[in-house]
Amino acid sequence: MLPLLLVVMQREFPAVEVRYTIADQHELVDALREGRLDAVLAFDIDVSHELPSYTLDRTQATVVVHDGHPLALREVVELRELSDEPMVLLDIDTARTHTLELMGRAGVRPRIAHRAIDVELCRAMVGQGLGYSILMSDSDPQLTWDGNRVRHLRIAPESPVIDIKLVWRDADPNTAVSLLLRVADEVRRGVEAAP
Repeated sequence: MLPLLLVVMQREFPAVEVRYTIADQHELVDALREGRLDAVLAFDIDVSHELPSYTLDRTQATVVVHDGHPLALREVVELRELSDEPMVLLDIDTARTHTLELMGRAGVRPRIAHRAIDVELCRAMVGQGLGYSILMSDSDPQLTWDGNRVRHLRIAPESPVIDIKLVWRDADPNTAVSLLLRVADEVRRGVEAAP
């Protein structure tokens, strides 16, 4: 969502300089509360509902397997089918928490073989056959950075839908956040209209 927000913000308000920070979601929310950031783009996982927010889109966790995996031709997989297989864990606080909660609810204790702190590195490790992963996705981007193919499979029973939100600190947003909310509304309408 960030690149799209930046493009629309630049087009609609070219005089406004947008600076952004990429960090763990907990760090970003702490910086927001301390007034070091005006807004945070976040998954609605472990974000206080006391903070005002705007939902830009929604997503769900998917199981990611390499193209040659025995489950790759399926559309849906149950997490318990993966209980004996190695996992590549996206080791970012929010992703780790969500993944381990999903696995726990399914009664599965994952065999974590590898950890990655970058989504594309995680996908590339899966593409090399080092294990499966669980990632948020609303599409099936098949190629990894190193040219291997992966498949995103829906989880059964269905994993919870997670909101992607723009979050800010005060009930009455400052000028920067107000402009960003106007852009966010345009982005959301575009996302909803996309096939």
